[in-house]
Amino acid sequence: MERIIAVDQLVKSFENEEVLKGIDLSINKGEVVVVIGPSGSGKSTLLRCLIGLNDITNGKISIEDVNFTNEKPISKSARIKMGFVFQHFNLFPNLSVLDNITLSQIKNKIQTVADAKSTALELLKKVKLEDKVDSPVTSLSGGEQQRVAIARALALHPQIMLFDEPTSALDPETVKDILNIIKELAHTGMTMIIVTHEMSFAKEIADRVIFMDDGKILEVDSPDNLFDKPQHQRTKDFLDKIIYM
Repeated sequence: MERIIAVDQLVKSFENEEVLKGIDLSINKGEVVVVIGPSGSGKSTLLRCLIGLNDITNGKISIEDVNFTNEKPISKSARIKMGFVFQHFNLFPNLSVLDNITLSQIKNKIQTVADAKSTALELLKKVKLEDKVDSPVTSLSGGEQQRVAIARALALHPQIMLFDEPTSALDPETVKDILNIIKELAHTGMTMIIVTHEMSFAKEIADRVIFMDDGKILEVDSPDNLFDKPQHQRTKDFLDKIIYM
């Protein structure tokens, strides 16, 4: 399989606290990888380092065999290959749904205004929000705002999608809608890395599941093996305390 992301001995520190402690990871093109683990284990920091929102303290990240380090930050050309969906949406509250989706393409001269609008309308149909195109995002529910955030991430036609706990800020009734959209994306063959606490979803969608704790990857395996036959004691303890079936 063709590798699209490689992480080699990645370290990330904030002041005197080491949050990522030598992460090694390889992601293949078209693979869906789900990252699980307790809060504070470094899952979100890993995603933010991959897309360049956090600088690297040490180690190396390769995107399609182009290497990035603390001395050579991730380039704009590499970043636009990745879409990022945040836990708390991170939409611009003063803009409409349409403007939130088109702003980046227009500002970065990736698409013309007309093409950006056409892309946005197509994506809003995909996430079932075409009737909200001119609405202010502040008028939307949490689930609707997350759907706008997914459409915004997809508008740049990324090769890789990163999801950072995309349902944790939503009420239970809307979680299913967001998970269904992510499942549909997975079926298109898009490379995806998903941080989530939805264990049944992880088991259903993932090609591989990563268990992280205390800034380290402790176990990587298929969903069936990791959930049903975990090898690391810390993984077993974590799964014993949650309901994932």
